[in-house]
Amino acid sequence: MVDQMGQIDLDLRGTVCPMAFVRLRLYSDDLAPGTVFNVLYEDTNANEPLIRSIEGIGHTVISSQTVDPKEDSEPVLKLVEIRTRP
Repeated sequence: MVDQMGQIDLDLRGTVCPMAFVRLRLYSDDLAPGTVFNVLYEDTNANEPLIRSIEGIGHTVISSQTVDPKEDSEPVLKLVEIRTRP
């Protein structure tokens, strides 16, 4: 499933906020300004504030795509393309 979605730079499956935000922040802080990267995370209520928090520190969400699970036992995922703040 993930191979069909393209390059995944940061895979946050199994991680929920606030740790998902912490991991994303640590990853993005090591990137050059204006770098574009892709993040995959579980689309759950616990991760609802993730995108808002990333935008709050100055990053830009370029695109967001819902990835439906192949099986009922798998969570719905979000694939988000982000540009680091300038």
